Order: sequence, then C-alpha cells, then structure tokens
Amino acid sequence: PAPPHSPSHRVLLLHGWLDNLATWSTLAPLLPAHYSLAAIDFPGHGASAHLPHPATYDLAVLVKAAVLALDGLGWPSAVVVAHSFGATVAIMLAAAMPERVDALVLLDGVGPSPSNPHRI
Repeated sequence: PAPPHSPSHRVLLLHGWLDNLATWSTLAPLLPAHYSLAAIDFPGHGASAHLPHPATYDLAVLVKAAVLALDGLGWPSAVVVAHSFGATVAIMLAAAMPERVDALVLLDGVGPSPSNPHRI
C-alpha cells in the first residue's frame, strides 16, 4: 500500500447540487484514518457565501472552486470522490486538468450535457 499522506490518500469530496459538505458525514468516518479528507461547500451551498450578482453557478465556477480548494490545501492532486452534480464537476475537472486528479469515484453521477446535442 501507498504510504500515509501519499497522493492516493488525499481525497477531495464534492457534494451534489443544492446539497452541502454534510453529505459526507456518514461516509467519511468509514474511510481509513490515514486518509487526508477535504469536503468543501460549493459557492452558495451550505456555509459558503453566495456569489455576487450577476455571477452564475455554472460548471466553470464550480470547477474553479474545486481547484481553489486543492490549491488552498497545498495539494497538487487528489482522488476526487463526488456525488450527483459534484460528479459532473469532477468529470470536468479531470478533463480540464488531469494532472490534478489521481482518480475519480463518482456516485450517482451524470456527465455534462452538450450545449448542442446535434454536434455529438
């Protein structure tokens, strides 16, 4: 197994739309104690501040929130565990910045919808 605090033991937890970091209160205690866990509230969710008007809560904003969390923790990368809309954010993060995502664990996740489905 990897040594404690190795990249594979850094876990960023992303909640779903209209949810908050408490999503992980049942799962987090079940993970090995040597994992470094970080759960964030996306902007406008849980205890986080709402974005100023006229900002939107689009995927780019939420991906940036995840990147800022990684940066704030000093983590160059992490395993990203994500639920529901958080899984969509995680997929976009992995696609845009694969060097920041060691692995994805997606729970009830769906991929992003194309803006023009006829282009698929």
